[in-house]
Amino acid sequence: MPQFPDISVVIHGPVNALPERGMEQGITLLGINSVRQHLPGAKIILSTWEGQNVADLDVDEVVLNQDPGPNIMGYYPDGLPYKENNNRQIVAVREGLKKVSTRYAVKLRSDNYLLHSGFVGLQQAFPKRSEVLKLLDERVVVLHRFTKMQTAGRRIVRHLCDLFAYGLTTDLLKMWDIPLQPDYPYNPDIKGKSQYAYFPERVLSTEQLFCSKWLTKLNPDSRMLNFHHDSDESLLREWQLLLSNNLIVAEANNAGVATTARLKADKSRANEISSVEWQALYQKYCDTSYYLPQQRFWMETGIYRQIKAPFEIIKQSLKKPKPLNN
Repeated sequence: MPQFPDISVVIHGPVNALPERGMEQGITLLGINSVRQHLPGAKIILSTWEGQNVADLDVDEVVLNQDPGPNIMGYYPDGLPYKENNNRQIVAVREGLKKVSTRYAVKLRSDNYLLHSGFVGLQQAFPKRSEVLKLLDERVVVLHRFTKMQTAGRRIVRHLCDLFAYGLTTDLLKMWDIPLQPDYPYNPDIKGKSQYAYFPERVLSTEQLFCSKWLTKLNPDSRMLNFHHDSDESLLREWQLLLSNNLIVAEANNAGVATTARLKADKSRANEISSVEWQALYQKYCDTSYYLPQQRFWMETGIYRQIKAPFEIIKQSLKKPKPLNN
């Protein structure tokens, strides 16, 4: 059996379920055991918060962070805050990665687990790169799940999976050593109305926020997104270049990563980029000699997106807008 001593796995997040965010019982232990099984010799770092029950867990190091709590992204018309756990994830990932001493690292949420180690070989499988928007030293493997190209029938950019990543430790730190998200201020003068940045457009998703923060940090010429569906032609090309030249988008099963039932998003499959669609971007921007069967490309992307998009637009047009929901 191969050994993986040059890889550290940062398992980040709550060990016990938070009241507002349910987790399957035993899912974190399952994740730890899966790393021991499929990455023997790898170091496991658990990065969580003070007060979490970390007793009797088979990990090599525990990082207990001060819990920054959820951050306020906006307010509903009744004045109740709309909260996300952006800062919790940034802190847990960043501080865990800072403890890594190996060349390569895995970022694994505590409600995910490994099925095999396919992502290790996959990371070196697409060697050619363009010099345009080359922001990372090597490619980082991410999952198709929640890496979206559209939502509600409309194009979307920078919606990058935050469940899992594998690559150089230095590259993962580039992506996750980012500023915390400040609370959105409440304005009593417009009490009774929805309040958030760029109202009435839909609020930025968590995945978009993370991706925009590290992209604009590494490439100051890029601008922060204004809102959820902010995707003109220049932003779309930038998104395609970012995906094709810095990342590898893999189907979760092929990468070897499984997720808790709460996060399984088969209903969103039409919105997510497929592995073969990513390969088409790789062929376009990085390696024109790369062979990709056109029939396979159109079968996987046409059924998932081109056919469904018009129906999604019609369906959404008949609904009352809910800007604070993704």
